[in-house]
Amino acid sequence: MTLLELLIVVAILAVLATVAIQSTTDIGNQARYDATLKSLSAFRSALLGPSGQTAPDGSPMATGFIADMGRVPRSSTLTHPSYGDVPDLTEVYSETIPSGLKAYALHTAVLGNVSLTSIGSVTDTVNMYDLAVRVPAGWRGPYLRKASGDATLVDGWQKALVSRVDLGSSPSALNTWPTMLLAFRTNSASEVFGLPEDANYTAVTDVGREVVGIFSASGFEGAPTSTDAYAGRFYSTVQTNEYRVPIVVSVTISSTLQAEQGTTSYLLICLYGPNPDVTSDAKPVRVWVQQIPFDSGTALNLAATFDSQNAPTVGTRVIRAVLKGSSTTTKGRVVYVPIQQGYQSVNVPFP
Repeated sequence: MTLLELLIVVAILAVLATVAIQSTTDIGNQARYDATLKSLSAFRSALLGPSGQTAPDGSPMATGFIADMGRVPRSSTLTHPSYGDVPDLTEVYSETIPSGLKAYALHTAVLGNVSLTSIGSVTDTVNMYDLAVRVPAGWRGPYLRKASGDATLVDGWQKALVSRVDLGSSPSALNTWPTMLLAFRTNSASEVFGLPEDANYTAVTDVGREVVGIFSASGFEGAPTSTDAYAGRFYSTVQTNEYRVPIVVSVTISSTLQAEQGTTSYLLICLYGPNPDVTSDAKPVRVWVQQIPFDSGTALNLAATFDSQNAPTVGTRVIRAVLKGSSTTTKGRVVYVPIQQGYQSVNVPFP
């Protein structure tokens, strides 16, 4: 074999090796890309529960963090071995119940357990506390699993699911820092999603804010963000209308019962669910109450709307109506309502 032939063979082998390495790299990056998308999908399922769930009797059912806690998760401080103190999703993946939260149970709606939110003027502060009402609420995680040995959740490139101020603006800096970041809802009335980073790639974070999504700006180590085919940002967000469901509660009162109330009456419509602020007041149950005037001239069909900020979240919620008269008090049935996306109204039997 001549020297020229040898050089040609070596060149061919070099080309084949390059192609093989590139092919292997592409396969590896595709696997990491798929793993990242799977992580983002798992985040949504952890919050909203798997779609299409039904109870043993065939009725619709909603599970997940939001159903149990009555809110989306809030960021908490994690001291990461590589990144220092960072906002993190400990509430979602912790193996033990996070500090300040209550364990999942059927919590009785008695005075010591209930946080009250009245809608409009409510003079009756007694009848919403009810021993017969038991509300499913509380933390029963972990809702997501992290790998053993990892400080937090990671994406397919093993980038940590945390967020940090001043990540840096260059592609090399972004590849050095964690790239699965938390996205926070803004505090505006319209609840528009705030960008998780600004134009300079600086993360906008705040421990304790509601976490509505995570995203990955992943790329293999050292790859220019502008040219890396796998470095696009992949978002997994939860819109407000996916977990808050405005409903109308209708109550029909018989004319006989109306006559028994005396001259002055009102109807309380109480909606019970998990208390989203249990960490601050230690009460696992929240009751939203509307008080509607009722007397001999009032129509027998009454309705209350729970909308906007008072809309219940998806999950099993409890409704009970109370008719308070000058001579008697009548309580309706305890009604368990599986609230799901698109649920708009419920008719409560009374009494």
